[in-house]
Amino acid sequence: MIMLATAIEVASEHKGKPDDGLSFDAIRRTACYVPTGSGSLFAWLHERSDNPNVEHGVIICPPIGHEQLHSHRALRHLADHLAMESVPVLRFDWSGTGDSPGNDEDPDRYSTWLSDITNAVQWMRHTCGCHRVTLIGLRMGATLAALATTDCEVDNLVLWAPVQKGRTYVREMKAIGLTSAVSVVATSDRNQDIEAAGFTLGSRTIADLGQIELQSFRPQCRRILVVVREDLPDGHQLCDEWATAGIDVEQIACPGYFEMMTEPHRTEVPQQAICDISNWISHVIKSQQGLDEAKDSVRPRLTRMSETTCKSLDTQPECDIRESIFEVDCQPGLFGIITELATSVENELPIVVLLNAGSANRTGPGRLNVFMARHFASIGFRCLRLDLGGIGDSPCESAGRENDPYPATAFRDIDRTIEELVRRYPTKRIVLMGLCSGAYAAFQAAAQLPNRALIESVLINPLTFFWMDGMTLETAPSKQLTTFHYHIGAAIQPRKWLKLVSGRSKIGIVGAIQLLACRLKLLNLSPRESRKPVMEDQSSSSIFHPPVEDLSADLRRIADTGRHLAMFFSSSDPGFGILNFHARREATRQRSSGRLNVGFIDKTDHTFSTRAARSDLIQAVSAYLVRRYSAK
Repeated sequence: MIMLATAIEVASEHKGKPDDGLSFDAIRRTACYVPTGSGSLFAWLHERSDNPNVEHGVIICPPIGHEQLHSHRALRHLADHLAMESVPVLRFDWSGTGDSPGNDEDPDRYSTWLSDITNAVQWMRHTCGCHRVTLIGLRMGATLAALATTDCEVDNLVLWAPVQKGRTYVREMKAIGLTSAVSVVATSDRNQDIEAAGFTLGSRTIADLGQIELQSFRPQCRRILVVVREDLPDGHQLCDEWATAGIDVEQIACPGYFEMMTEPHRTEVPQQAICDISNWISHVIKSQQGLDEAKDSVRPRLTRMSETTCKSLDTQPECDIRESIFEVDCQPGLFGIITELATSVENELPIVVLLNAGSANRTGPGRLNVFMARHFASIGFRCLRLDLGGIGDSPCESAGRENDPYPATAFRDIDRTIEELVRRYPTKRIVLMGLCSGAYAAFQAAAQLPNRALIESVLINPLTFFWMDGMTLETAPSKQLTTFHYHIGAAIQPRKWLKLVSGRSKIGIVGAIQLLACRLKLLNLSPRESRKPVMEDQSSSSIFHPPVEDLSADLRRIADTGRHLAMFFSSSDPGFGILNFHARREATRQRSSGRLNVGFIDKTDHTFSTRAARSDLIQAVSAYLVRRYSAK
């Protein structure tokens, strides 16, 4: 658990580009900490760059669990869109979620989340001068926003696909947990907990959420908009019940919910829903102007701080940790969070840079990057969890390339980040670390970047070592290789041949021939281009995906630069097989010489979506880092 200082701490200003054709400097996004009774919430304040004085503010309450991670992109777009209407918008991470302090095991999460909303409203009023506040909530965030109006005065509510029955929501999370790729077996003292898609609901939280009956609750506000899914309308029962009670409520159906809430690399921004919500809020704000006596609308001056003190309670012995905003001042900028010991005692340990996994923001699937960063910091390794351009909160040069898990600009971004770290910490060396696509970026950065500060890359469940523009996750060599091995295994079974020749096979004879052609391509039987060595004067702006696939050559090039490699694989993941298929001889040679370390984590899936799996991974990686660097 991390406890943050209670002072208002606006950490950094970060300019971003809304993706609807607006100018690059139209929106100012400011990373900040919102004080709570026991700590702080990490948040973003979105405003127009010309900073108009307005008295109405909006707070976005995200969902919880995996839905919070998946909806991050859409809610950022919503905040930008509203900010362009001259409405300051705050979006925050609940206590124990995202970049905020705490974890799933913290007590009284339900009551704490309700308090988070109250604290956010007070912050908007006292810090931004917003006398009126509208709450927008998505899924459980919408439900909590409505429930918070009992103790928190707000003017309006926008409830987007709200959870109406807590018991139904709990059943949904339990079903997700039961369909996990890994069988989740709770320990005896946690047998009532639910682990769903990498996030945990404790027994107390389950009980509290299970009591929710939104239809029987009466929100305390002037107006309510209920936004339901166009593909799954829930009728007008909730609105009818509230209207009967005298509440000014209306309902609209909007498309795009499913596309917004899918896996991060597949998400689509629900533009129609965002426009409808923004139009409703703009209309409401105009209609409510002048209802009260005129108030001073001059916005208070924000107190800017670049760091905050944290308390780590999940390590032995207990230690203080500091988290601070990290920003690379370039166009477009890069954003991240630095985690380190609060009592900054300089050592010779390298800085660990955690890269995005897929298109998930810097917190990682199941907050894996947060847990790793805070644990590594507790044993002395300063860590940076970074958003590459177009992912999370780092803006993208081109709207069409946003949310790309394998951006060609990744190596430029990594190089700029290393340069900024070296500027701040001149004597430090850098270790890159990433899961899945982050592993690929770390691997190819080690193979291509000339910066001598980079000394090692740690790859966690890499699925590919080669990528090129136009490639998709479905057409990647790793996907083709896995499919080929399945069908080759089936080829030795007579009944499979019978299905093939009788036309009952899914791939058919033509498909089998195509698969064989794919196999020949994977074997790289055609002559390869020679790979250029890393040059000291090579510019990062000229480094993109490698021109040809040659894993053995890449491994040799990394070794020739003096850099080290470590790879950690889930025992059920195909990554180790992919490594051996493409470069068994070279990988074996480097393992023997100590240039490559390989470790395995049992009983887990690709993203380490259970508490036990995350713990096993973190312990294995931290033990490796200590062995390699503590004695130096």
